Amino acid sequence: MNHLIFVLGFLSIESYDGAIFLLLAIFITVAATCVAIWFASQLKKIKRGGEAIANGDFEFRINSRELWPMLRRHAYNLNCAADGMSKAVDDRMKSERFKTELITNVSHDLKTPLTSIVSYVDLLKKENIENENALEYIEVIDRQSAKLKKLTEDLV
Repeated sequence: MNHLIFVLGFLSIESYDGAIFLLLAIFITVAATCVAIWFASQLKKIKRGGEAIANGDFEFRINSRELWPMLRRHAYNLNCAADGMSKAVDDRMKSERFKTELITNVSHDLKTPLTSIVSYVDLLKKENIENENALEYIEVIDRQSAKLKKLTEDLV
């Protein structure tokens, strides 16, 4: 309030040219302050967008229509970065699903014949086989099939 009284007093004392100069200076100061506040609000929009993207919200987009051209380009670059990260995450998820499906299918394809081998080895062990070599072969098949079964289960 004191400033206003000073300005009004100054205007009444000074010449007409001095008053115009003072009013022009006040107008320029107010205009520069408004522009600075508007610029700061635009920077704040870009900052919020960058933080959202950095926190993993790759769907967030900065509205660049109301931004100054030099800031608009920065917002566009952040939006493009979010698009790229979103695509990379989607590709990674797709790759993980394919990998899981592959492991599941391979595991199933291995388990089916392996179950038959284990069952037939058990049947052979119950037979009355007198040939020592045949008994050794059965033991090797039994040991190796048990090892393969464990590896298959670990894979899944």
